[in-house]
Amino acid sequence: MPTALRGHVSNGHGEARPGAMPTALRGHVSNGPGSTEARRGAMPTALRGHVSTGGIRICLGCPRSAEVNSADLRSYPASTGMQHRKSCKRYNEPGHAHALTFSCFQRQPFLSKDRSRGWLIEALDRAREKHRFHIWAYVIMPEHSHLLIWPTQPDYSISDILNSVKQSVSKRALVFVQREAPEFLVKMEDRQPNGSVHYRFWQRGGGYDRNIVEPSTVFFQIEYIHNNPVRRGLCQLPTDWRWSSAADHAGIREGPLRLDLESLPLIIDS
Repeated sequence: MPTALRGHVSNGHGEARPGAMPTALRGHVSNGPGSTEARRGAMPTALRGHVSTGGIRICLGCPRSAEVNSADLRSYPASTGMQHRKSCKRYNEPGHAHALTFSCFQRQPFLSKDRSRGWLIEALDRAREKHRFHIWAYVIMPEHSHLLIWPTQPDYSISDILNSVKQSVSKRALVFVQREAPEFLVKMEDRQPNGSVHYRFWQRGGGYDRNIVEPSTVFFQIEYIHNNPVRRGLCQLPTDWRWSSAADHAGIREGPLRLDLESLPLIIDS
């Protein structure tokens, strides 16, 4: 993988070695202040609790490392501007991860059925193979979806990735509705001022795209994604929601979409 995303694991002797995370959570967390002992399988998400305040740094190979503490975790969703956006400028920077959000047309619950969720899962799987990116986390909500990806090639286009995913779902949805539920077409109808009509599954515009370069932000983003159904009152625990990667990260069960956790950044002792 590109140097910018290579992690380093502390060996307890002041040295570091490059490598991918060996567990589903790919984390090494300090046991507390002054401790040099590391334990596997912990990360700062709601699934595992907050990170020890003993001073943890997360290494993505970037020049800056961020301290992780419970205050950061509590403030993250409010401080990162996760509101819905119709459009955004995209920065296709090699080595960057991307947090993506895309919504259904007029925020309607087009993703409330297993059928349409399955279309999205299949589209993401095909797009991953075509455009060469890793999927680190996702959640499918009734009217929108969040995705955390890491393109593995230096020459990539987030716009092409999103178009590949969204067009596939839109085409399948329109064919199904026209054949099986024509009365539903009115909900997809986007009538233009000139009288022309387009049928849309997705909201117009590019949605939300945030470049991520700080390792700590990767895990904050995963927590934000997994907590979406809980904040909406759809479930009690992130792992209860079938249509997300929460249970995968917790090691409880495999979700409907395969993850590429081997490339996640590493948590190392400070």
